[in-house]
Amino acid sequence: MARVVNVHGIGQEFLGPELMGRDVRPALRDGVRLAGGPRLEPEDVACAFYGNLYFEEGTRSLDIPPWDETDVDEGLEAELLEAWWEQAARVDPEVLGPDAVGSRGPVGFSCLRLLLSERVRAAIEALSGSSFFAKVSDRLIVFALKQVRRVPGVGRQPRQPPQRSLHTHVRHWPLRLLATNFCAGRGGVESQSGTLVPALLLEDPSGQKYLQVSCHVGEYGGPRKGARSCAFSRALALGSPRRKSNMARRVHVPADAVKNLIRQAYEAGGPYQWAREAWRNSEESGASIIHFGIEEQAARNKGVLRRTIMDNGSGMVPDDLLVFLSSFGGGGKPIGVDGNFGQGFKSSVLPWNPYGVVVISYTEQTPDGAMVWIQREGDSYTFKEWDVQDEDGMYLGRDDVMLPYEDDEHGCHWGEIRPDWMTTGTIMVLLGASAESDTWQGDPEPARHETVDGLVRYLNGRVIEVPERQGKPLETTVVDLYRKGETDRRDTKDKTVELPNGTLMVWRPRRVYGLRHYIPDTLLTGTVQVDDHGTVVEWFYVPEPDAPVKGTNDYVAQRPVVVVDYQGEAYHADHTKHRYRQFGITDEIKGRTWVILRPPVFSDSRPTQWGVLTQASRHILITKGGGELPWEEWGDRFFADFPEPLKKVLDDIRSQSGARADASMGKNISRILDRLNARFKASRLTTSAAGRILGIPAGTAIASRREGTSSTGSGGSGSAGRGSSATRQLLQPARGGTLTGAPSATRGGYPAFDWASFDMEEAKYLARYVQNETREIDGQEHRGVVYLNTDHPVFQQEFSYWANEVWPKPDSAQVRGLVQRVYGEEAVAHVVHAQNLNGTLVARTASGEPVAIGKEDVSQLLSPQALSAALLGLVNVEQRILTQGGGLFGGKANGR
Repeated sequence: MARVVNVHGIGQEFLGPELMGRDVRPALRDGVRLAGGPRLEPEDVACAFYGNLYFEEGTRSLDIPPWDETDVDEGLEAELLEAWWEQAARVDPEVLGPDAVGSRGPVGFSCLRLLLSERVRAAIEALSGSSFFAKVSDRLIVFALKQVRRVPGVGRQPRQPPQRSLHTHVRHWPLRLLATNFCAGRGGVESQSGTLVPALLLEDPSGQKYLQVSCHVGEYGGPRKGARSCAFSRALALGSPRRKSNMARRVHVPADAVKNLIRQAYEAGGPYQWAREAWRNSEESGASIIHFGIEEQAARNKGVLRRTIMDNGSGMVPDDLLVFLSSFGGGGKPIGVDGNFGQGFKSSVLPWNPYGVVVISYTEQTPDGAMVWIQREGDSYTFKEWDVQDEDGMYLGRDDVMLPYEDDEHGCHWGEIRPDWMTTGTIMVLLGASAESDTWQGDPEPARHETVDGLVRYLNGRVIEVPERQGKPLETTVVDLYRKGETDRRDTKDKTVELPNGTLMVWRPRRVYGLRHYIPDTLLTGTVQVDDHGTVVEWFYVPEPDAPVKGTNDYVAQRPVVVVDYQGEAYHADHTKHRYRQFGITDEIKGRTWVILRPPVFSDSRPTQWGVLTQASRHILITKGGGELPWEEWGDRFFADFPEPLKKVLDDIRSQSGARADASMGKNISRILDRLNARFKASRLTTSAAGRILGIPAGTAIASRREGTSSTGSGGSGSAGRGSSATRQLLQPARGGTLTGAPSATRGGYPAFDWASFDMEEAKYLARYVQNETREIDGQEHRGVVYLNTDHPVFQQEFSYWANEVWPKPDSAQVRGLVQRVYGEEAVAHVVHAQNLNGTLVARTASGEPVAIGKEDVSQLLSPQALSAALLGLVNVEQRILTQGGGLFGGKANGR
């Protein structure tokens, strides 16, 4: 039995007997021993606790609701507030009393029959000018009123387990007591420092009396560790007045909105996001081992297969555990745009584990572990609480942090999950939707299609390079399951677990190495800077006969990709032809080329510098200001400085394939475009020293003749040495532009065209345009290629019509070649005309601002959809085929 019982004072509502005892017992035992008293053992000191009785059952949380004057009830709360006001006015000259001239006091408002909330507002404003309440927010005043009203033992309902709620932006502010050694006196209480605080004696219906002292607190979300209780010693008079100081109201997200916020973040995150968040948390804890395991005890005893995540990092003490799991928008780590958001793990794992997530952590301070269990209760997430008893079985209350214990209901001892390799670290057990849920495969949401294979590939593709710990790579493993005997893998290498139904399951560990591990070593590699901000592209080309991907598809997708490296993680992984073509990497070399972009990271410490940052879900990247990544700019710069080794590889492949452009193509297209350009010169904004319109670069440079020089007139491809040219830059009108420009009629060069079979992704289109690709025609290099789909039914019908019905006697291959050439020239003309519109002034706003066609507008005109539409129903094409074919094959009538 305890020899000393500690009874706490005010401000301890959010503690419990165990937490209080953790600080009080050592201090009391030391003090008694050093003072020459008897030796006290830990069991000699007990803490009585009643702070939870000041709350309605089930409402004890880490945060205070956003109460204001409308939440104060008639009766005791309003009367108590008025008593505070009257007493403050008596002792503090800065406070006008309720009946003072000019005061908006309760009496005056009552006479005017105004609302209770207005009386309350007047009282709160008056109290905020007192020395005691100067730094207390409105909601804290209302909180104190309601706490006093809930006198222990009055109107108690049948006991229900209270829960700690998960709130948005929960912060653990310290409780600040003015002093100790108070005593109650008439009208108030005086601290040792002389500061005056009001005291109130209350009486419940049974005649029991209670002393309520209003303690000066700051913003309050939880008690300070080790805060001292108040013992009373002498009566007081009020001290010196202070100037009025109102605390600003904080932005608050209602607790009932947290569930929706978590759900929205979950939906935005995508498959396996929970694994990324767990891995990153473990990595940041300093772990050298991260293990995505399966809990074996529940598998043996219940046949339930629960996914676990374990590491040997630094672990979390009980207070940190609660902060980590109860703070949405926080979590104990630094928060910033280039750091943590404090919501990733919670938002990615809680929605599909409503039954709960158990977190057990071991630290040097808590070698036996500390365990919490967060679960969904209605519209909020709460911590499970357990009854707490002392060694004699005496009930001490309830707590939400426990030692790991034997749990027959869930088929395990939580403390025995700890592996031998863990001294300190953290274990997370995902419980799913019920005690019987299997979670080893991941999120059961059908649309996400999560599997262990997918999880391993995801982690290998998300982590670019595994960090090192003391010279060795961080060891990350994922445990997979299969029935014993159903694979050729040697079972002796793995652990076998027997389920209750007799099934033997084999635990198979699979290693995570990171994306860089799967790029084969190659001499064909290099870097290119692709913008003025310092973004660098690292490229790798894997020549034959080596496989383009090292390893097996059990571990990573079997194809190279384009990715963006953001703080060691791969974002925007893309293997599509479109992405590669943006960089001038053609279909011939795409399947063997890896591309990793490394843009600068936007940081709070460099707010004026451009960089990229991750969107809140950590699923995509955005640029400073919320824009999309500048893929076009990056691709254009890479193409402009295209690596010579890659260019040589491409030339070698084309020379081996025998592909060669028609030598007459350049002359024919030049002749056509000379006619078109004379009619379709676009009025565009170009750089001019004498210009009056401000603009920014539109991404295109053009050559213009100077006065007195000559030109070949061959579609913008003049011969060297014939006159000189000045380079002008196209501008996009912009009020904040740094360059001046003037409207100018200009024209440009032209791309090449080619016929090819389209793959399934693009088979529906007649044509596509690849800007960052070059072709040599008649000794001249042309940028951009228009590809036409030789297998498309529209073209197949055209080939058949002209070869079988119009000119059936000539060689069908020659007829087909004519049709292809005319359609190709038509497609090139469409592209050139669309490109010439870039920067074209089309209108002015009411205020006189110029409106121009921009680069994005031109891109839409050159999309596969737009090009396909442009090649349908061309009457002029038919006339050109008839005219040119008549000279080659004879007239239509002769053809028959």
